Amino acid sequence: MQHKKSQFSDIIFRNCDLSNVNFSESGFHRVEFIECKLTGTNFSESALNHISFNNCKAEYINLSMSKLKYVGFTQCDLRSSSLESCQFANTVFDACNLKEAEFYRTSLRGTDLSNCDISGIRISPITGCELRGVTVTSLQALELSHLLGVTIIG
Repeated sequence: MQHKKSQFSDIIFRNCDLSNVNFSESGFHRVEFIECKLTGTNFSESALNHISFNNCKAEYINLSMSKLKYVGFTQCDLRSSSLESCQFANTVFDACNLKEAEFYRTSLRGTDLSNCDISGIRISPITGCELRGVTVTSLQALELSHLLGVTIIG
């Protein structure tokens, strides 16, 4: 299904299956996704403003090159999602599964991932600058150290 270049405002999607829908280059304003299936959904190059994703199954979701302002992900499964070249402003990840998510060229400055599963996340191989300013637990820091080429011995 394709809804490319669409506009959505003041909508609640509850228990919807929007898997593999193409919403690329679309605008979402004051929208809620509650317990939705968003596996493989394409939001690339979209503008998301005042959006909440609650308890969504969103593996392989594509948010690349999107602008996210006041967006909250709460208890969402975002495994293997693509968040490349995103612009975050007041974006929150609360108790989310971000395992093997791709954050290439996306600054995580000011983002708290301390209660998320970030094992195997992918960042730029050379600089790792996406992580500058991120908040993580000490165990998560150990996991991230290998991305930066750091070996910790105990």
